[in-house]
Amino acid sequence: NENIELLDGGNFWRVYIHVEDLCRAINLIIEHGEHNAIYNVGNGTPTRLRDAIDYAIVKTNSTSEIAEKSSGRIPERKHMDVSRLFELGYEPAWSLERTLDDLIQRG
Repeated sequence: NENIELLDGGNFWRVYIHVEDLCRAINLIIEHGEHNAIYNVGNGTPTRLRDAIDYAIVKTNSTSEIAEKSSGRIPERKHMDVSRLFELGYEPAWSLERTLDDLIQRG
């Protein structure tokens, strides 16, 4: 229920991953990946930070308000290409919503 200050209003995109999915991805790369190759690890779904924050506020019935702080830059939509990981057969088990629900439940 505390106010939240988000740089550029949280209007930037990132790929988030649950730690269990991260560990499974790393194991998959170790077991089946090409030696000395680079694999980006993520769930493959870019999410706007503001959307994740808004989701958590609703799910927790929070009275937090968002204050936007400008960085002076245009927010970019950046995320890694995880296609090589998915070519190994990786599929995430945790969605961002499920991950946030789990974190909220653990409190």
